[in-house]
Order: sequence, then structure tokens, then C-alpha cells
Amino acid sequence: MTKSYSVADNLPRVERNTLADVVYSEIKELILSGLIAPGERLTLRRLAAAVGTSPMPVRDAVSRLVAEKALEMLPNRSIQVSWPSRERFEEIIAIRCTVEGLAAEAACRRRTEVELAEIKREAEMFETFAHGATPDPMEAMRANRRMHFAIYRAAGMPTLLQIIEALWLQVGPVFWASVGGEIKAHAAGKSPSHTSEMLDTTYRSHAALVEAIEARDGQRARQAVVDDVEKAAVMIVRSGRLNDAEGWVLR
Repeated sequence: MTKSYSVADNLPRVERNTLADVVYSEIKELILSGLIAPGERLTLRRLAAAVGTSPMPVRDAVSRLVAEKALEMLPNRSIQVSWPSRERFEEIIAIRCTVEGLAAEAACRRRTEVELAEIKREAEMFETFAHGATPDPMEAMRANRRMHFAIYRAAGMPTLLQIIEALWLQVGPVFWASVGGEIKAHAAGKSPSHTSEMLDTTYRSHAALVEAIEARDGQRARQAVVDDVEKAAVMIVRSGRLNDAEGWVLR
């Protein structure tokens, strides 16, 4: 029996990144890096200027981010970063513990030495910015995100990575706003800053997490991630800023 072949069988796979995809990634990075604060009102034109393109691909990217609940479209057609209610925040944190714990456990089995070196490097960067000679809490937070996602990429589960990233998009800005608010209040002499406590707690969780991944101990890695996520979330709730959607402009 003669086997039939389709022309498509011999065609190479082509990766297609449209301009909208690139713009989507750039706006997503602005949100994840804390460069767009919750409550900050934006327009398509302003976002287009920020990423250096025309409004059309920005409109497509914003539509995707609105569907993912990372951005909200307001009645006057302006845009702002989403701000979850306390109930939604706690729900997302519970889901994060499950999926990020799974990713950490998988990373223990699948990580390479190169990936381990990247994880360690970002953990060291976090420590430098958190406790170095010139502490920078904002850069420490960015190093924290890079370290976590180095771990989640090492899990080798692209679908799981997308889920985790979508969850970070929904609650990450709350963490940025809380840290930014603590720094501003402390600098103005209005209240003691709890940021150093959060950074200290995160550092201890990181140390346990990196050690577990190096030892390929999946259960310990899962628990270290859960501890890290839960403890940070508790501090956010205690800060009282979870229900305050004022824009903290972080630069």
C-alpha cells in the first residue's frame, strides 16, 4: 500500500511574531517590572509612545491584556492596571502556591547546570539590592521576579509558565504599589517601613529554594515557593494597601 504525503508534511515550521505580539510582550514587561503603577491612567497614544509604535498594535495588545485581567478599560476609553479585590487577591495567591510549587518541583528534575547558575545569579542580585551597601528595594523586587521565572522556565512546561505569568500580571502590581508606598511613607516620616522585613523574609525563602533546586529536592523546593508566596501575601494584606488603588508611580 502506497503511503500518501501532504505537501504540508515537508514544510518547515515558521515562528511568526507579529508587531502586536512584540508590543504585547513589551507592555507586559512594563507591568511586571512595576513601571506602570496600579491606578495610573493611560491612553493608547501614551502607551504607543512608550513602546515606540503606532496605536493599532497597541490596541490589539491591550485587548489581550484586558482579557487576561492585567489591564482594565475605563468608560472614558483610558486604560489602567487592574487592582484586585482582597477576595480575588487571596484566590490568586492560593492558585499561585499550587502552580508555582508544581513548577519548582519540576525544575528540580529538569534543570540544567546552566539554568541553575542563572537561578543562583539572580538570587545573588536580589541579595545585593536588598542588603548591599546601597539597598534598592525596587531593583530587589525585579531580581526576585527574574529568579522566580528562571526557575519556572527550567521546569520545561511552557503551558504552566504561561499560567504563572498570567497570575503574576494580575497581582504583581499590588506588590509593587505596596513596596513603593512603604518607601514613600517611610521617607516622609509618616510610618515605619515594613519593606526591609519583607526583603529579609524573601531572602530566607530564596536561600531555601535555591538549596533545594541545587539538591534536586522537589518537595523542599515546592514548600520553599509556597512559603515565599504566602508570607509576601500576608504582608501585603497587613499593609492595608490592598484596597487602596491610588497610583504609586514607580520609576
